[in-house]
Amino acid sequence: MECGCVMEIYSPLTAVTSSIAFHQRDADVESGCQTPSTEQEISRANRLLTTKLTFVHSAEFEQEEAETRILHAPLALPRSPDERLKRPGAPVSGRSDLCREKPLSRELERDLFRRMNFLKFLGAAARRCLDPESPSVSRMNRIEQLISDAAEIRNRIVSANQRLIASIARRFQPASPEFDELISDANLTLMKAVGRFDYNRGLRFSTYVTHAVRRDFYRRYKRNSRRQRRETAICPEDLIQMFQTPAADDGHARQTLQMRCVKDLIGQYLSARDRSILDLRYGLSSDDGGRTLEQVGAELGLSKERVRQLQLRSIERIRALMQHGSSAFEPPERF
Repeated sequence: MECGCVMEIYSPLTAVTSSIAFHQRDADVESGCQTPSTEQEISRANRLLTTKLTFVHSAEFEQEEAETRILHAPLALPRSPDERLKRPGAPVSGRSDLCREKPLSRELERDLFRRMNFLKFLGAAARRCLDPESPSVSRMNRIEQLISDAAEIRNRIVSANQRLIASIARRFQPASPEFDELISDANLTLMKAVGRFDYNRGLRFSTYVTHAVRRDFYRRYKRNSRRQRRETAICPEDLIQMFQTPAADDGHARQTLQMRCVKDLIGQYLSARDRSILDLRYGLSSDDGGRTLEQVGAELGLSKERVRQLQLRSIERIRALMQHGSSAFEPPERF
């Protein structure tokens, strides 16, 4: 258990748990003279019914006095207003803010996940009794409070794992201007992991989220590497290599002949725009080398993605011409 003030979790959960036994209370309200529901109340009920509410179920949620055992047990809460939770995804005002919250102990971590999922369980159970045509205001208040309390605990877990997230991010990009963006992406992964983590298995959440964040970082690294390779300027030899077979001779004379053949096919069978894209991209008519996708797009008034698509289409067309001959292809109109 963390050092700090240990107190009964009666605020704001007292108002929630004291009203969990809602069946008799709602029956009393609904049996009386209840005014027709307004459009605002019906809209509020529909919003609650469509709100995504998932949780990790545990058999103890169904047991008697589960509310007393789970929600009324002592819990270490933040000691001062300075340790109040930030909204996940909010802009980071400094890297030192990432490590303000101390990591959770094993016992506190499990207790928080247990309470969070139990609150969602209660909210889902109460929501099943909500009538969208004639919703009970007290029941809607109760559902919203349960969801809010679960979100508060979720934020507590997210905040306590910011130090771990920052540590993983520094290993991938220790001094990069993209560090804040990396932290933002990692926080999205962290919040998803909080909702999926099964505390019943006895594992530490830090182990679970470390694997999840590292996996997403590796995927991000691979995506960036592929994008950088696509955006890097290339030369005519790179174009020739796309059409060479493993048995082809790599001599200079052979490459010269292939380049001449490729240029003839480009000039005869590609449109003016496609010719310009390959010309600028691979530097076929200049000695300064090829240009990046962004540079080609800026000159032709196209996006980088559109340039990439047209480039790949043109290369596939030239490859087909070289493999099957040009008799099956009609030259495009000149424009």
